[in-house]
Amino acid sequence: MFKRLYAWVLCGLLILLCAACQRLENSPAPPPLDADMERLPILEESEVTTATVYYATLDKKYLLPLNLTVNATKEVAQVTLEKLLAGPPSATAASLLPPDTKLLDLYSSQTIVYVNVTKDILEVDRAYAQLALDSILCTVLPLTEGYRLQLLVEGQVGEHLGSVDISAPLALPEPGINLDAPSRERWRLYQAKDEATVGIALTYYLSDSQALYLVPQTLFYLPETEEGDGESAAEEDRYSPAAYARAVLAALLEADEQNSGLNHPFWTGTELLDLWVEDNTVYVDFSSQLTGYGGGAATESMLLDCLTYSLTSLPGISAVQVLIEGRSGSLPEGMDISKPLTPQKPINDQQ
Repeated sequence: MFKRLYAWVLCGLLILLCAACQRLENSPAPPPLDADMERLPILEESEVTTATVYYATLDKKYLLPLNLTVNATKEVAQVTLEKLLAGPPSATAASLLPPDTKLLDLYSSQTIVYVNVTKDILEVDRAYAQLALDSILCTVLPLTEGYRLQLLVEGQVGEHLGSVDISAPLALPEPGINLDAPSRERWRLYQAKDEATVGIALTYYLSDSQALYLVPQTLFYLPETEEGDGESAAEEDRYSPAAYARAVLAALLEADEQNSGLNHPFWTGTELLDLWVEDNTVYVDFSSQLTGYGGGAATESMLLDCLTYSLTSLPGISAVQVLIEGRSGSLPEGMDISKPLTPQKPINDQQ
């Protein structure tokens, strides 16, 4: 009797399960996007031949912008995104996105950019999902102004990429990419405060582990948390180019390459002796330990690149005059620092 009852219960469960599966198969798919919405291509006003694409460092800890040559085009957003999905141009950088992911469509409507890709993107490594999404945002959104990005998976709005919510349009990462460790705490404090103190995202550059690329770091500058001597700490100077330069150089001097996986440019013991700004040129006077590396063209070039690109990325600074114990001249490998330095090409130019 009990066997017969058990058989009837089992049959009933199987019938219910089959009915549920049938309902699932016959249930309508998620509603498509409004078919009548205006879809506009994302075009530049004139043709361009270079584009910045955000890949990752080899350890996949940081976004890495590479400046690539492209065939002359106005559709630079589509070209850069296709290059991102295809992977980096060499084995010295890493891709964060699944290799089979393809771009199906790219368009804008009102102030939203829609990026439609194949479902292969859902195979992204969960550990890198946020950084992978940021690589798409940073590659596409700088080509628009004030837009957000909606990621579509085969025409549908998804829910998650890994553990990251993609159900609504997204903006560029705040306060910036590759936020350095001290700035995370500043950013947390800033978000929790009601006062009118203005925080500013500043960019500086460290070298990747191979000394091949400059890797951008975001320093969240919050004046009340910054230390400085007399003039730089004065209220009216907290938002000056000199104050920004001091904060960035402090970050460069204090960078811990063992913890970050990146190489900082300064030889151990280097100190900043003085800093001032005149006519958009920042003068930075270092102690003699700046040249403690003693030689090596790659080391010397990376030192000047980190200094030049970091300081000229700041508001109000377009050139850098490097001094050592108050004197200019040349570095051990002969690189000239007798005149102010300016960037000679885009960051990580691959031409």
